[in-house]
Amino acid sequence: MRISVITLFPDIVEAYLNCSILGRARQKNLFECQTVNLRDFGHGKRKQVDDRLFAGTHGMLLQVDVIWQAYLASLKWQCENITNQELKTEIADCISKLQTNLTDIEFINLASKLADLITQVQIKLFYLSPKGLTFNQATAEAFAQAEHLIFLCGHYEGIDSRVLKIMPWQEISLGNFVLTGGELAVLAMIDASLRLVDGVLPAKEAYSNESLYNGVLETEQFTQPANWHGLAVPEVLTNGNHKLQTAYKQQSSLEETYTKRPDLFNKIVWQTEDLTTFIQHLQAKLKQDTDNEV
Repeated sequence: MRISVITLFPDIVEAYLNCSILGRARQKNLFECQTVNLRDFGHGKRKQVDDRLFAGTHGMLLQVDVIWQAYLASLKWQCENITNQELKTEIADCISKLQTNLTDIEFINLASKLADLITQVQIKLFYLSPKGLTFNQATAEAFAQAEHLIFLCGHYEGIDSRVLKIMPWQEISLGNFVLTGGELAVLAMIDASLRLVDGVLPAKEAYSNESLYNGVLETEQFTQPANWHGLAVPEVLTNGNHKLQTAYKQQSSLEETYTKRPDLFNKIVWQTEDLTTFIQHLQAKLKQDTDNEV
C-alpha cells in the first residue's frame, strides 16, 4: 500500500507514522508513505500557499495552483509501482504535458484525461472536509484493501473550490465538527485502516473482536488484580472454561451495544434463538444485580 499525504505540516504526519505499531509496520514495508509539503510549491520567497477569499470576510484559502503541483508530485510517486506499463506511460506522458505551456482548453482536456487514467489504476484521492461523507469502520476496511491512497489536508478556511472541479478528489469527514487542519483527521483514518492490513497487528483476532468490526461493541475486559476493593472480575472469566467464556463474551458484547449504542443494537438482524439467549442473559444479569443490592 502506498499513501500520499499533501499537507502544510509533514512533520506531524511523519512523527505519528514513525512510532509504535505503525512505525514498526512501516519499517517492515507493510506500507509506504509520502508526505508532500505544500510549501515546496508556494509562490515567491515566502513560499505563499494561500490568499484572501474573493467576496469573503475572514481567513485564507489554499490556492488551486499550489495544490495542483502537489497533486502531480504525489501522482508521480504513486505511479512508480503501477504494474500496467501502458497506463503508467500514459499517466507519465499526461503529467509531463500538463507542465508545459498549454491553451486553457488543452489543459482542461488533459487534466480530465489524467483523472480518468488514475481512476483506471485505482488511485483514490480524498480531501479532508466537513462536507464529506463520514468515515467509519466500513471505510477503514475499504482503505485497508486499497493499493494507492492520496489525502489532501486543508488548512485555514480550506481550499479553492476549483480544486474539486479539476482533480478527482472525494470529500471525506471524520465527523460533524471542524478542525484547524486535516492532519489529525487523516492520521485517525490512516491508523484505523492500517491496523486492518495483514501483518500490522500480530493476528486478525487483534482487531476482529473489537468494537464496530462486526457491527457491535467489544465485550467488557478485565486484568489483574482479580479483586480490587470488592470489585471482582466475573467468575466465568477466571474459571478456565473456554466454551463458557466465549458465550459470556458474546452476550457481554451485545449488552454493551444495547446499553451504550442503541443505534447499532437496533440494526442487528436476529435469529430467534440468539435473541432468546440474549434476553435470558439480561434477565440473569438483572437478578444478579438485584441480589447484590440486597
